[in-house]
Amino acid sequence: MGVAILDAALPPNLTRYNQRATLVLAADGSVLDADLARDGRWRFAISAHEVEPQYLSLLKRIEDKRFSYHPGVDPLAALRALWQVASQGEVVSGASTLTMQTARLLEPRPRTLASKLIEMARAVQLSLHYSKADILGIYLTLAPYGGNIEGLRAASLMWLGKEPAQLNLAEAALLVALPQSPERLRPDRHPIAAKAARNRILTLAANTGLITQLQADEAKQANLPTRLIRLPDLAPHFTARLVQRQRGAVIRTTLDRELQQGLAELLTRSLRPHEPEVTMASMVIESRTGAVRAYVGNATVNDAVKRGMVDIIPAIRSPGSTLKPFIYAMGFDRLIVHPNTVITDMPLRFGAYAPENFSGGFNGEVTVTEALQRSLNLPAVALLDRIGPVALDTALNDAGVQLRFDRRLGKPTLPIALGGVGISLENLVRLFASIPNGGQTPVINFTPQEPASRHLMTPASAWYLARILEGAPRPEGYNDARISNGPVVAYKTGTSYGYRDAWSIGFSGDYTLGVWVGRADGTPCARCVGLQAAAPVLLQAANLLPAPQNQSSGAIPEGVWQARGARLPPSLQRFSLKNAGNTHARAATILTPPLRLVFPLDDTMVEISEGTTELPLRAEGGQRPLRWLVNGEPLSSDSISREARWPITGNGFARITVQDATGASASAMAWLQAEE
Repeated sequence: MGVAILDAALPPNLTRYNQRATLVLAADGSVLDADLARDGRWRFAISAHEVEPQYLSLLKRIEDKRFSYHPGVDPLAALRALWQVASQGEVVSGASTLTMQTARLLEPRPRTLASKLIEMARAVQLSLHYSKADILGIYLTLAPYGGNIEGLRAASLMWLGKEPAQLNLAEAALLVALPQSPERLRPDRHPIAAKAARNRILTLAANTGLITQLQADEAKQANLPTRLIRLPDLAPHFTARLVQRQRGAVIRTTLDRELQQGLAELLTRSLRPHEPEVTMASMVIESRTGAVRAYVGNATVNDAVKRGMVDIIPAIRSPGSTLKPFIYAMGFDRLIVHPNTVITDMPLRFGAYAPENFSGGFNGEVTVTEALQRSLNLPAVALLDRIGPVALDTALNDAGVQLRFDRRLGKPTLPIALGGVGISLENLVRLFASIPNGGQTPVINFTPQEPASRHLMTPASAWYLARILEGAPRPEGYNDARISNGPVVAYKTGTSYGYRDAWSIGFSGDYTLGVWVGRADGTPCARCVGLQAAAPVLLQAANLLPAPQNQSSGAIPEGVWQARGARLPPSLQRFSLKNAGNTHARAATILTPPLRLVFPLDDTMVEISEGTTELPLRAEGGQRPLRWLVNGEPLSSDSISREARWPITGNGFARITVQDATGASASAMAWLQAEE
């Protein structure tokens, strides 16, 4: 009864065991990052089944050969030790079992007879409460290995650069020896003593038949580690978020180690032309599952001067024009507009609100496709006026993404179309993932788990957006994806008011990715324009993405209409600005810009990649209808969208001409050359 009362009053103290460091693993099991335990120790959780069996055999043979049978204290070893003291007058061999050592590691005490008796009592108590495997796991987590390294996993990673399951015989012997005197046997400081201790373990193992003499001799020839290996620090912001949720755990994540490294290096290189205070952030997820494959919260995290410790990915910033695709998606779903609907880009006033285009000019009649690809402000605001800002806010909220604004001041208003609202890079990436995911917004997953998603748009609207965004203008120096051999990337750029945030969010293959450029403190930066600062980084990041695992069937979803012009229903042929919506937009005079060719440009060479059969043609300005001619021959396709495609006939010169309804024309002579 007294023993039971003592056991209940003084249960095993597992405080040190539970105070562990956090170890973050990539999807392939390799180490990505780590975070110290609260007491400043590298101490990672590990269980016996995660260790190379030969190490466990060596450990038990050297430290406690009857570990599997005794109740925490080995009576035979204790009697032998007492007999040796009595007969020889000194300690010849100890009687400390692995369980007693575990008790001492849990509650360190001075080496006295009283401490030894307490350790014995605690060892018996541990044996009553825990299995042999559990006790071994506690020992393997707490055993000292020099400095602030504790536990076999930390020792194996930091001395040998590998997990304990991968130890060879020489390495296992070294790690059995080190806890016997961790500071005196440190191989980086005392290599001779460390080697002698390791070889002594190997000799004992051979003498007891655990290994052969040949195995022992070969292992004795192995080199010792000469320095500690620094643990990787590849995803510090990602790790910081995980530590908040699972401090002290060994966390297997969804991150792709190679992609994470490549993306971090790309962002660091891409910062060079910018001002010192400018930084970047980027995130890559799997579009279908929401699994995070790369997470660079701040490209200057390792720069002591720039102090990039602020994680930009969950930060609330102005999205610029990046929400426009979801306005058009609602217009598609409600059959208000179609990608080939004509909409007018002209000066408009919505009550006291009179938005302007980024360029300051207006383009007259354009299609919805052109309006979105060129990120024209007036058509997007006019359409949102018809749909209603509250409806957009509700739709995004139902999909799991809440726009941030001061709701105490009232409902969302039209400026949310142009960035007058707050949202994070993480949530923007989620929203854009709904486009390749058939309209379903995935839930973000940091660790492997069952995917979940929420509805945002119909598959037909998602298909429309994907096709439109594939044709978004490329930054200077980047070819159209349809005529290059790089990955096809569909994306949207954005620039917030005052040049505080530059965005590029898009998708390619199985992945959705986003790039943000700006200053962490929210002040303006000179080059923070989405197309110039963020889009080039996104297009380069797309080259780092793994090859698609699930090849799309290319099937067109139900509800898609591939008509244009007069073939569309009358209600979808033109979006009327008369009584455009809730605020009755008032239009000024339409100013039509002059007709010009955007692609190809005059006197240029266009490299055609293998397998490409058509050359995309694109014009701006002019009055519809447009007429296309190549080498004097008219194209048969309807060209109301100011785009056309010409079947390539081979290498050589091609003269491309476009004419508008007034008779104005623009021409270009281009040389087509197949890539070698």
